[in-house]
Amino acid sequence: AVVSTQSTGEVLCCFMYAQYSKYGEKRIRDCLVVVSNYMIYICKTGEEKPKLRSRHNLSQLRHLDIGLNYQHFRLEWESSDAAYKILVADREKCQNFLETLTLALSPGTSVSQVSTSTASAINELVFA
Repeated sequence: AVVSTQSTGEVLCCFMYAQYSKYGEKRIRDCLVVVSNYMIYICKTGEEKPKLRSRHNLSQLRHLDIGLNYQHFRLEWESSDAAYKILVADREKCQNFLETLTLALSPGTSVSQVSTSTASAINELVFA
């Protein structure tokens, strides 16, 4: 389902329940990650309804790191205090979400790094 906001032209692309950890914090929290064609919203859950924790422009996304076997991913924006690890623990769910996220990125988005951790890369580090 696609939800459109007429006044701003913002369109909801996807959402996912997961857990997150903000860079510099040790605490892991339940969250709802919402992606539109302009923004990513991170909402805390566990209360009656999700509460907005932060929002970031997709156009300012700089790094997208995908964890081993698509169990998690890290998002980092231009702002030094805007980096999150999203813990999914479900390969298919994570992969589907990331496919939709990358489709939502506009051609003008300047993600400087998209990286993945593979089993072979981990084996090279551990067994080298």
